[in-house]
Amino acid sequence: MYHQYIVYGDILFFVNLVMDYFLLWATGRFGQFPTNWKRLAVAALCGACYGVGIIFPGLQMIYGLGMKLFFSILLLWLAFGFLPIKQFVKAIGCFYLISFAMAGAALGASSFLKTNIYNNGQSQQAIYLLFGMVAAVVLGHWGIRYWKRNWHKSSYRAQATIFADGQKSRFPVLLDSGNELYDPTSGKPVMVVEYQAVKKLFPAPLAVLLEKNMNRDLTAVLTDCPDPFWSKRLRLIPFQSLGRQHGMLLGFRPDWLSLARGGKEELQTKDVVICLSNQQLGRGNEYQGIVNIDIMTGLSLEGEILS
Repeated sequence: MYHQYIVYGDILFFVNLVMDYFLLWATGRFGQFPTNWKRLAVAALCGACYGVGIIFPGLQMIYGLGMKLFFSILLLWLAFGFLPIKQFVKAIGCFYLISFAMAGAALGASSFLKTNIYNNGQSQQAIYLLFGMVAAVVLGHWGIRYWKRNWHKSSYRAQATIFADGQKSRFPVLLDSGNELYDPTSGKPVMVVEYQAVKKLFPAPLAVLLEKNMNRDLTAVLTDCPDPFWSKRLRLIPFQSLGRQHGMLLGFRPDWLSLARGGKEELQTKDVVICLSNQQLGRGNEYQGIVNIDIMTGLSLEGEILS
C-alpha cells in the first residue's frame, strides 16, 4: 500500500531556514569560530534554498553524498569565512556532530509522541523543530562549558610572556577553569599575576606608587600615575572571593600576551587584562599567575563570537 504525503514548500523552506541558523550558530559557539548574525543568516538562507530543492524531481542529482558534503562546506564558508585547515576540519566535525544531535532530538520527539516524523500536521512539525532547536542551544551554550572543563582539564601549567611598553616578563602560570574573572567594561578575560613577576614592566616612579598603594588605596594609583602610557592602560577590576564580597584588583592592558606549553607557543593575544596580586599565588614560585581558561580557548566577549 502506498501513502501519499503532501509537502508544503513554504513550510519546508522556513523549517530549514530556522534549523540551519541554529545549527550554524551552535557550531560557531561550540567550536569558538568568530562570526556574526548576518553571516549566519546568509548561510542559513542558502541552506534553506538547498533543502527545499529536494521537492523538485529535476534536482535530485544534487542530493548525492558528494554534493551534500560540498554544500556543507559551502555553508561553513559562508558562516565563518576562510579558516585554517585544522580549524575548518574542526568546524566540519562540530557541524555534523550538532546536526546529528538535532536530528536525534527530532526523532526522539517523534518516538516520544508516537507519531511519524514524515507524516504529521503543522503543529507536530513545530514540536520537532522546537526539539531540534533545544538540542542546538544546549550544545552551543552549555556544551562549550563542559568542553572547557573536561577536554582542557581543570588546570595545567604553562609559561606566560607579557609584553608592555617595550619590556617583557616571563614566568610560569596555572591555567585554571576556576578563574572566571572578566573586565566588566571590555568583557576581556582576566589573568591574575603576582606583582613581583611583572614588576620590571613598570617604570621606577610607577613601581614606587604601586608598592605604596597596592594594599591601601588603588584609586590613588589611577589618579596619581606619573606615566602617560600607563595612565591609559590601568583600570580597577571588581571581584568576589571566599570571605570577600566587594574586592578590587588593579589591572592593566598589555601590548601582548603569549602562552606556551611544552616549549611550543600556543596562543598570542592582546584581548586580556592583567590584574596584580601582592600575595604569592603558588607555593615555592611553582606558578606566579592564574589564567582564565577562556584565554586559552580564544573566547573573548569583546570579539565577534556570538554569545
